[in-house]
Amino acid sequence: MKNLFSFVIATMMMTTLFGQNEKYIKAMEANVAKVDSNNSVEGWKELANSFERIAVAEKTQWEPYYYAAFANVMAGTLSMPQDGGFGDNSAITDPMADKAEQLINKAAEIGKDNSEIYCVKKLVFGLRMMGNPNGQVYD
Repeated sequence: MKNLFSFVIATMMMTTLFGQNEKYIKAMEANVAKVDSNNSVEGWKELANSFERIAVAEKTQWEPYYYAAFANVMAGTLSMPQDGGFGDNSAITDPMADKAEQLINKAAEIGKDNSEIYCVKKLVFGLRMMGNPNGQVYD
């Protein structure tokens, strides 16, 4: 009887875990498909929010944090004025860079030593420098 009870409990736990994993995979697939076709600031912000919601639900996965950070960088990049000037636009870019940095740091805590994470960190620094090319110094 103990073995039967243990088997039933183990089966229920595996079914629950598999169901959550399948839900996670479907949500990620739907959002990752949008990464290639997105070309607007609002679209990137919406996508960043979607990935962040997935990340909050799946705290052990680094990928949603990575994609949320990437989407924030892209939104910040596209938010830059298109007049060709090199003035101080840090008021536009810094909030997006701050959010992206926060998210990519969470991804780095979960998924250690991923080259993808280092690439997005570089993009965050680049976004900060685009915002104010004369005021930012990074070592």
